Amino acid sequence: MLLSKHHYAITLAKRGNQVYFINPPFNRFQEVSVEKTSIHENLSIVSYGFLGIQKVRFHSPFLFRILNRFNLSRLKRKVCVQPDVIWNFDFNGYCDFFMFPNAVKIAHPVDFVPTNLKNNVDGANVLFSVANEILEDLKEFKIPSFFINHGIHDGFFKAHAPESKVGKKIKVGYVGNLLRVDVNHDLILQLIEKNTEVEFIFIGNYK
Repeated sequence: MLLSKHHYAITLAKRGNQVYFINPPFNRFQEVSVEKTSIHENLSIVSYGFLGIQKVRFHSPFLFRILNRFNLSRLKRKVCVQPDVIWNFDFNGYCDFFMFPNAVKIAHPVDFVPTNLKNNVDGANVLFSVANEILEDLKEFKIPSFFINHGIHDGFFKAHAPESKVGKKIKVGYVGNLLRVDVNHDLILQLIEKNTEVEFIFIGNYK
């Protein structure tokens, strides 16, 4: 299943940018590999692994930072490209912004960052998020912050929700996690029941 970060990578590649999508490390030793994808010629997938990296991350943060910087050095040597932009969606610590001093660094959490992992936001030049509450929770870093709505790839609507035609129902789309406790489900149901001339399309987790 493609998530937001995958669609950002694909869209950037289609717009003419050379994109390297870096996966989290496997919990085993694996040489760094850079593979072109069939999705677009400008998109490459970078994979690597380091034995015991998961265990070290939880039990020795200091050692983890050293190993992580070693891993990032491996990546930089293999990719052989000086990045213009580092766009990070994963705040488990595998990205160290300070390893890329000459790049524009974007932190883009789509969920709340746990307290013990917040320092992984430090070093970013700009902060994006899909919720103002997440931005507020990270205001201590004093990074320029911007709210960006959830989005969905245009190909999804072309395949699954074609545009309304004359005489057809108006379509209203909702993209987001319906399992969140702060979603007003009663209000949503009232809107659906009172607007029978409208077709509501919900995209997101619901069970």
